[in-house]
Amino acid sequence: MSKEKKVKNKIKRKTTGLDIFSRIITALAAIAVPAAAYFANMIYYVFESTVFQIIAKIKGDTTDDGSTYGYLSIRKVVEEYLPLIRSLSPEEKSSSVLSVIEPVKTALICTGVLFAVAIVCAVVIFFISCFSNSNKLPLAFSFVGLACTFAMAFAFRAATAPFVAGDITIGDFLKNELLGAIAPYVASISTLNLSTAWITMLVIFAAIFIWHGAQLVVSIGEKNK
Repeated sequence: MSKEKKVKNKIKRKTTGLDIFSRIITALAAIAVPAAAYFANMIYYVFESTVFQIIAKIKGDTTDDGSTYGYLSIRKVVEEYLPLIRSLSPEEKSSSVLSVIEPVKTALICTGVLFAVAIVCAVVIFFISCFSNSNKLPLAFSFVGLACTFAMAFAFRAATAPFVAGDITIGDFLKNELLGAIAPYVASISTLNLSTAWITMLVIFAAIFIWHGAQLVVSIGEKNK
């Protein structure tokens, strides 16, 4: 290697205003992923109730089809539902929950793993952006995060399909046989979809990937020039 090439290899590109701007934007976008995942609505659900529909018709309301919709966020699950689950005895937990979800256990685990990997990718991108001008690393981790977030939708659909199809009902979680038989008429799940949090994660990872991909292309062009 000639002396001229050695000197060129030792020269480091100075940090520009665009580099600083890119790092700030990327760090803010990356940290928004876990924030959105925790606080925003993750799941959209619709309950259908034959009983409520009949009651509405008796009252003269023909527009009420007995359906009720709502949203679930991780924050809501942690603050409202997790304490209820913890209050159950070990016997109730094993009999009323674990045995019922056994057919979709693998799909649920896959959904959780993909979600966790996506969050880890976002955190890694945040720290990379705080301490480095690298475009390759955020590009790579945003691609992995994007792929995991996208795949998460398919795993979630596989996990929730039995609930929507009626193969697993709310009554299956009840130990009382009479209540278990009545429960599907009182409320049955007709829709379970990923909602705002998932869309936000997908959009942010895609934006980071496109941004750093463009930056990398520009930097390669500058080097060639």
